[in-house]
Amino acid sequence: MSHRALKKVLSSKDVTEGDADEADEEVILKPKQSVFSMFDISMPSEPIVPSSHSESEQEARPNPSQSAKRKKNRRGKNKNKSPLKPEPTDDDALFEAVQKSISQPGTSKKSNSPISSSELLSVNRKFLDYRAELNRKFGSSSNENKIRNPLPFGQLVRPNPQWPRFERCGLEMKQSNDGSFAFAHDKEYSKQQKAFYVLQDALDPQLLSMFLSKAPYHIDTLLSLSDYLKHQDQSEVASDLLERVLYAYQITFHLGFSFSSSRSCRLDYRIQENRSLFFAIFRYIFYVSSRSCYRAALEYSKALLLLNPDADPLAILLAIDFFAISAEDYEFLIELYESWNPKRNLYLFPNFAFSIPLARWSQRNRQRRRKPPADIKDSEEIDKMLQDALIMFPGFLPRLMKHTRVGGTSNLDKSELFGKEIRLR
Repeated sequence: MSHRALKKVLSSKDVTEGDADEADEEVILKPKQSVFSMFDISMPSEPIVPSSHSESEQEARPNPSQSAKRKKNRRGKNKNKSPLKPEPTDDDALFEAVQKSISQPGTSKKSNSPISSSELLSVNRKFLDYRAELNRKFGSSSNENKIRNPLPFGQLVRPNPQWPRFERCGLEMKQSNDGSFAFAHDKEYSKQQKAFYVLQDALDPQLLSMFLSKAPYHIDTLLSLSDYLKHQDQSEVASDLLERVLYAYQITFHLGFSFSSSRSCRLDYRIQENRSLFFAIFRYIFYVSSRSCYRAALEYSKALLLLNPDADPLAILLAIDFFAISAEDYEFLIELYESWNPKRNLYLFPNFAFSIPLARWSQRNRQRRRKPPADIKDSEEIDKMLQDALIMFPGFLPRLMKHTRVGGTSNLDKSELFGKEIRLR
């Protein structure tokens, strides 16, 4: 072979090797692992004397295992070697956050100084007097009792000078070792209680009134006559008897009994002697609210809830939100919901499901703000809360539109949420 032909062959060989390199680089970008690549790793290497041409091909040809590793490194360096336990992605973290928000809906971030139940439900005594609230709302002429009462206001009511003089009636309060309180009857009061049961079976209010003249502070007799007079449209006399019951109780309170905290006024509803106090406060709450004194009704609701906050035997939680919104105390309602919702699941109560968005909206649009709230929700968040409430309690909207005579319920018949099937339940 001549020198010119040899030079021509070498130049063509370089061109073919360059093309092979470019082709191999393309394979590196999109490598396709050979089926027999595992034999390249496991097969023992034998001493083979390579030729010059084979060495150049080995240098240009990449190892399939190395190319596969390069591909894995390019796709993601942080993946684990085991495909069964991948690292959580951003979607997984978002899904977990949504699950937590659903499990505790309506809860916000915990503040640095959370409010305890004792501070939240502490009763403000100056707001218990509903007559003073009537004077603030409608003026002094609205109060029928124009004679100023000189007696101080007690823990529950202000005593009336026209009431019979209170003497020891046989009712006393004792404190147990666990810090709770309980009422007890002495022998004389137990005899009066048995006589009351006999008169109650007679169904004669005249006999009860005669018995009350002999025992003017017998609790159950006062409650029975008050309930009877209420149904006879004598609400003023009925409320006076209720106040006399509360006065008899506050006279017999233990020295350590106070509505300032839940620890100092705990009563067990399961004890028969304690139940009359629950009934008296409960009935007085709705009498006061019927006079549009919602602030006083809210304070009495706090007092009733403080007696037994864990059980809430008379379910005052179903009405306390109405009193708070009517009294424009939105901050108390929101704090109560955020404090009790994680443990009591208040979002399952239909009244709280709708009252909390209303309180948020009223708090946001209130013209005269007492103090700037720490967390004011946006209008979109409030709308989202209201939508969740309607989805959870779909029967509320048709009933609301029916009782308010808004109309337009015909277009709800074909709705999956607010159809006829929902309204019939």
